[in-house]
Amino acid sequence: MSSAAEQHIVGLQGDKNLERFANDGREFKKIRVVVHAVSVAPSGLTENHVSVYLLIRNTEHSVRINMRSDLDNDDIRGFLVWSRHDYNTSNSRLVQKDYELASRMQVRTLYNAIRNEWHLHRYEFSGGGSGCRHWV
Repeated sequence: MSSAAEQHIVGLQGDKNLERFANDGREFKKIRVVVHAVSVAPSGLTENHVSVYLLIRNTEHSVRINMRSDLDNDDIRGFLVWSRHDYNTSNSRLVQKDYELASRMQVRTLYNAIRNEWHLHRYEFSGGGSGCRHWV
């Protein structure tokens, strides 16, 4: 996994590393949706999580878009985390589905649409913390 310096949490951290994503001209044409096994609940069922990976064209790199909440502090507001990775899928995946775009897109185009046009970084989870799959 990439270092924390390659991570940006929208609206937090004083927009730390904002320019890495808001100005990222790298292109992708494939979007990978991944269901991860996060942990095992006391019931024995796995607690799953859904993330999106933008597969950077002609590389093994990706940008992960991940909506999470801070349930340890009973905060159900979603935190949209953008991060750079040196891989194009997760080793904790249970299943993945790829979506091919009709044409190439730059990371910054999607970043600015999600944050500034659609305001999708403002998401509230259910009280139990579920909702990542609905955001995706």
